[in-house]
Amino acid sequence: MQLTDAARLGHLNLIDFCRESATWGRGGTVLQTDGVLLFASDTDFPVSLNGAFRTDDRTDAASVLADAGAFFGPRRRGYSVWVRDGMDEDLATAATAAGLVEVLRTPEMVCLAPLPEQPLPAGVDLRRVQTVEDVRAFGAIN
Repeated sequence: MQLTDAARLGHLNLIDFCRESATWGRGGTVLQTDGVLLFASDTDFPVSLNGAFRTDDRTDAASVLADAGAFFGPRRRGYSVWVRDGMDEDLATAATAAGLVEVLRTPEMVCLAPLPEQPLPAGVDLRRVQTVEDVRAFGAIN
């Protein structure tokens, strides 16, 4: 199966998001090897926040799992192996054989055209945070 440009870019965006978000907290670590991206966030929660991606389709499944085991083993935490439907069946099969279980499926979605602009609900103001009071209001909302 070949990825369309939009699907390929969507997948690369997901990889970059995971790479970046792992470093947002204290102690986050990212390791890029030949064909594998490993990321550990500042939490040991294994689902989505600590994981492995195959970044080169030529990298064999055993190498992805070996790299992930070597990276996460000393950290004494679980992790997610991200697989693409129609692209990474060998990796999914190897992960299952290694005792990993499928926890969730998250589609990689991409919007190919801008969505129609929607009016804001009454009483809603959308603006940039610029003052200390804006920061407090933003924090209260979130």
